[in-house]
Amino acid sequence: PGGKRRRIYPMGINRARLEQVIRELGVPADVARDETEADTVLVLKSVYRKQPDRVEGVQTTGKPVYVLRTGTVERLREIIADLFGARTTGDFPGD
Repeated sequence: PGGKRRRIYPMGINRARLEQVIRELGVPADVARDETEADTVLVLKSVYRKQPDRVEGVQTTGKPVYVLRTGTVERLREIIADLFGARTTGDFPGD
């Protein structure tokens, strides 16, 4: 089953960490170079606070934006698993 690859942009989140989690979970996703080429954006809460206009700019395009308190591998694993329905948790999408 092919399905479209999701392009995820990590705003304020470690790119290598996100790539690692995508590889580990084996989901059909790529890390986007910037928010314009992404179809999903993950943003660290501290970045959201500092650059609300940038994040709201992404939201006006209709792309889903997920605000994360932390950018740890564990948290990224949860959010990516949830995005791809790999498992269900009670704490999504609110963080």
